[in-house]
Amino acid sequence: MDISVSRIIRPKGMKTVYIDVTINTSDCRIAQIKISGDFFLYPPEALDELEERLRGCNSEDCIYSVVDKFAEKTTAIGLDYNALKTVLAEILGNVCSR
Repeated sequence: MDISVSRIIRPKGMKTVYIDVTINTSDCRIAQIKISGDFFLYPPEALDELEERLRGCNSEDCIYSVVDKFAEKTTAIGLDYNALKTVLAEILGNVCSR
């Protein structure tokens, strides 16, 4: 069974970010994810790659590792990577603890 969750985050001083994530509850993995909003990410194709690499994550460690690696090699304007990984880990934890 899949559960879809949508969140809107806007850390102080940052832009609005919309997160739509689908969690497969049978193996507690991110099945689909879409991150959008008013932020800028360079290079532009990095957002697609970030979403692709987050698919399949089944733990906070995986989410943090993927996001941290992207933070090292990209420039984000208006996107708080720490807030992103915290919210994603929270969503996964909440869905999988049911």
